Amino acid sequence: MTSSRFSLRTLYRNSRLPIVAKWSLAIGVLVTSVMGLLGWVLITQQAHSFMQQTEAFGHILVEQLAHSASEPVMAEDHFTLTGLINRQIENEQVLGALIRQGDNTLARAGIAPPMVQQRQIMQAEVKQVIWSWHDKAGRARKAITFATPIRFMDVTPGHALITIDHDQLKQAQRKAILALAYTTLGLILLGIAMAYLLSRHLSRPIQALAQVSENISRGEPIKGLDQLRRDEIGRIIASFNLMVEGMREKGRVERALSSYVSPHAAARVLANLEQPAKAGEQLFGSVLFCDIVGYTRLTEGMSPKAVAGMLNEYLGHIALAGHSCHGMGDKFIGDSVMIVFGAPERDAQHALHAVACGVMIQEIVQHINQRRQREELQSLHFRIGINSGEMMAGNIGIPVRMQYTVVGDTVNLSARLCSIAPPDSILIGSNTAEQKGIAQKVVLQQQPPVQVKGRDQPVTSYLVSTMNPAYQQQVQQAIEQLLPVEQAQ
Repeated sequence: MTSSRFSLRTLYRNSRLPIVAKWSLAIGVLVTSVMGLLGWVLITQQAHSFMQQTEAFGHILVEQLAHSASEPVMAEDHFTLTGLINRQIENEQVLGALIRQGDNTLARAGIAPPMVQQRQIMQAEVKQVIWSWHDKAGRARKAITFATPIRFMDVTPGHALITIDHDQLKQAQRKAILALAYTTLGLILLGIAMAYLLSRHLSRPIQALAQVSENISRGEPIKGLDQLRRDEIGRIIASFNLMVEGMREKGRVERALSSYVSPHAAARVLANLEQPAKAGEQLFGSVLFCDIVGYTRLTEGMSPKAVAGMLNEYLGHIALAGHSCHGMGDKFIGDSVMIVFGAPERDAQHALHAVACGVMIQEIVQHINQRRQREELQSLHFRIGINSGEMMAGNIGIPVRMQYTVVGDTVNLSARLCSIAPPDSILIGSNTAEQKGIAQKVVLQQQPPVQVKGRDQPVTSYLVSTMNPAYQQQVQQAIEQLLPVEQAQ
C-alpha cells in the first residue's frame, strides 16, 4: 500500500500536466469523494427511512382496521365488516384487506396472500410478509402484507390483514433516491467546475512566472510581472521581479564589459567574480600582433576625431576577423591590436586559426583601402606578427584594476616579429610554422635569421605567402560575411 501511494504521489509530481490540471484534478477528486460519500450516506439513510416509514404505515393501517373491526367481529356483523374492508382498499396503495376468524374469512376485498403465509402471520411467526402476485396483464408484482390480532377486551376473536403494493412503494423510493443521486451528481459537477475555476485563478500567477522564465531561457527580453497582490504569491512575484532586475543589471554589466574587453574575457571575469585575482593557468596557444605602418607620420595633421574614426573602422573589422577565427581580442594599444588564440577556450588548431586571421586582416584592409582611396581618404597598411608557445593566462593587474590577458616569452616574441614584419605581410615564428596543419594549408617563405630585442640568439621566422586553394576559399567566404557588400566590390 505504501509503495502504491508513493508511486501515485511521484507520478502526480513528475507529470507534465499543467498545474491548473493537477490542482483541478486534486480538488475535483476531493469534492467528488466528499459529495459521493455524503450522497451514499443520504441514499442509504433514505432507503432505511423509507422502509421504516413503509412498515409504520402498514402497521398503522392494520391496527386501525383491527380496532374498528373488534365489535363487528364479536357481533358477527358481516355487513359492517364488509364496509370496513371496502373503505380500506379505497387507498390506492392498499391492494387488499382481510378479516379472518381462525380458518374462516369473515370479510375480504382485493387480493390476499396465500393461505400458508396467512397462517404464518396469524400465528405471529412473522409480522409482515412480502409475496408475489400477478395482475390482470399477467405481470409479476410484489406485495407486502401486515397482520395484527383483533382484540375485544381479553378475547382475540380474529385477525386483520392489510396488503400494500410493494412495487408502488419501491417505485416511489427509487424516484426519491434517483432525485437525491441526481442532486449529488449535480453538486459534484458544480464542485468540479468551481475547482477548475479556482485552480485556474490560483495558478495564473504561477503560469505567468513559468512563461517569463521560459522566455528568459530562450534569450527573449527580460520582463517583470505586475504585482497586484499582497499574499504569499505577491511576495513571490516581488522576489521574482527583484531577480529579473538583477538579471537586467547583469546583462547591462556584461554588455558594458564586453565593450572594453573581449566577450571571452568578459565571460571569464564574470564567471570568477568571487576570486577575480586568481593566478591563472599555463597553456599552449598563439598570439597575433597587428600594427599600423608609419602611424605617427600618417596621422600628423589629422584631427583627433578623424584619427579615432579611422582607427575604429579598421580595428573594428580586425576584431571581427579575430572573433570569426576563434580568437580573443585581448588589447587595443594605440594603433596595435593583440589577439589570442587558444585562450581562454582551448583550441587544438590555434596556430592555423591565427594565420587564417592574419590573412583575413590583410584582405579586409585591402578592401577598406580601396574604398577609402575612391573616397580620397587616408588608407592604412598593417604588419602582423604571430608566435605560438606556452603562456600564462589569467587575471593580471592590481586588486583595484584587473585584466584577463596572457603573458610570457611567446607573447613578447610575437610583438617583436610584428615590429620587424614588412608592410602588408604576415611574419610567423618557427614554433607557429611547426604546428599541426600549417605545413599542409599554408605556403611559407623562410626568412634569414634575425636578431630581435630581448633575445641572445637570432630568431628564425617565416613569411606567409598564401594558403592552399580550398582553405583560401573558406577565408574569402568568411571575409564576404564580415564586409558590407559595397566594400567587397
